Amino acid sequence: MTGLAIAVASMKSGECALLHVGWELGCGKEGSFSFPNVPPMADLIYEVELIGFDETKEARGVTKPPGCSWIEVKGRVHSFIVGGTSHSLVDEISAKMNNLYSEIKEIGYVPDTKYVLQNLEEDEKDSLCGHSEKLAIAFGLISTPNGTPLRIIKNLRVCGDCHKATKFISKL
Repeated sequence: MTGLAIAVASMKSGECALLHVGWELGCGKEGSFSFPNVPPMADLIYEVELIGFDETKEARGVTKPPGCSWIEVKGRVHSFIVGGTSHSLVDEISAKMNNLYSEIKEIGYVPDTKYVLQNLEEDEKDSLCGHSEKLAIAFGLISTPNGTPLRIIKNLRVCGDCHKATKFISKL
C-alpha cells in the first residue's frame, strides 16, 4: 500500500484525514484477495487519525514527498510533479496555465498565497501556478476535446488554493 504509506507520512501527530488512494498507488491492477478483499483497479478511501509515531519522522528519515498528480489521456498515464518541467508539452502546458490564470482572475479568482511555503516576494507567489494538479488540469484541457471530464489523481491532499482555482476553472 504505497499510497497509504505516502499519505500517512505527510500527516502530523493528532491529525485526522480522509485519504483517497488511487488504484495505481493502492492495490494496482491485480487488487487484493486477502483481507480486505479489494477488486482490481479499485480506488481506496481511508479515514485515518494519526495517534503518533514511535520515533520522529525526521529520525526515521521520512520526508514529505513532492506533490504529484496523474491524469490518463488516450490510454496513457501522464505524471506531473510540483514545478515540473520534464513533460514533452511543457511549453504548451505553461502557456495554457498562464492563460487560465488570466481568465479565472477576470471572473474573481484571487490566489491564496498562504499556501506558498517558501519565503518569496509577493510578486513571486504566482508559483502556485506550478502545483501538480494545476499542471495536470492544463495538460488535460489541451489534450482532450472541450467538455471532456478530467480525472486527476494526487498523492497528497489538494491545497486550498488549488481547490479554489479548480472551481473557477470549471466555470470557464
